[in-house]
This record gives sequence, structure tokens and C-alpha cells, in this order.
Amino acid sequence: MTTHKVEEFENELGEQVVRFTYTGDEGPDFESEKPESKISLSRLNHISIGCADPQRLGKFYKNVLGFSELPRPDLPFGGIWLSFPDSPPPFPILHIIETDPKYKEDNEARAAIEQKYHKLPEFIRRGRHLAFESANIEEIKQQLVARRISFQINVVPGSRAQQCFFLDPEGFGIEVLERKESSV
Repeated sequence: MTTHKVEEFENELGEQVVRFTYTGDEGPDFESEKPESKISLSRLNHISIGCADPQRLGKFYKNVLGFSELPRPDLPFGGIWLSFPDSPPPFPILHIIETDPKYKEDNEARAAIEQKYHKLPEFIRRGRHLAFESANIEEIKQQLVARRISFQINVVPGSRAQQCFFLDPEGFGIEVLERKESSV
């Protein structure tokens, strides 16, 4: 039987978070071929890169490469969302995210996260990750639990969209987003 410890808390940015941490003796199951537990994705949503000055880097992508700036939710850290040149919204293909100012370089931040936080999924949001979309976040959660993978659920500020963050076997961040129509 797989077990996940569920913690609901407010993070240092003031956001409500639900963390699911695998607590069993076996490690995560990244390798077995189980057709019934494959996560169903619909498309790539965005690629996220972290930097100290998102506005400066955003100017490069806009002025040199022709990206267009998109509206961004009121997140508790800096950033800019850009769409690929001549690509219709709503696809914010590139998220440039302000890295955590506690760490001078991404490598330093990654090392600190790995040592201090033992790769907790909540730190994926502030760094490099791939983001996909899915129509069913509950199915995603069930599949991750079945594979003994720790993950975290966030709600995008100002919306009902849910984000699920977890790590691949090499420690690279993965986000799966379920868009929901706004309740407003």
C-alpha cells in the first residue's frame, strides 16, 4: 500500500499549498510500464527559466527574438510571460521567473534546495521547469500516488486553475496545469 503524508500550509509567499510527500520504504516508481498509470497530457503549456532580472531578460526576448508580452497573474515574485512570435494567445510559451534572491546563482539555489529541502516540489515554481496541460488534475494526483512520487498542488492566484509540481528522476521540475473557467 502506498502512503503519502498530506500537509496543508501557507508558504513564505503567503500562498495556500497542499504537499503530498511519499512516506513509504520503496523509492518512486519512474520506470515500470503501467498503461493504466500513465499521466494524460494534452499539450505543452510553457517552459520556465529563472533569472535575477526578468524584465531585462524579457526585453531581450521581445526586442531581439520578437516575442510578445502576455498578462501575468499577480504572483508573489517577479516575472514576465511571453508568447512565441506570431503565436496566438493564450499560450505563454516562455515564463521568465525571478529566482529566489536568497541565492546568487541558479546552481547555488539548486544545491541549496537539494541539500536543505530535499527536492521539495514547491521550489520548482521559482526555477527551470517544463509545464504541460491536462484535463484532469485528480487523475494526475492518483497516478503520482500510485507511482510513489511526491508532489505539490497550488492554485494560480486570481483563478481556479490548479498546478501540480513534481520532479523527474534527474531532479528536473515538471508542472502539470489544469485550466478551469474563472468563477468570477
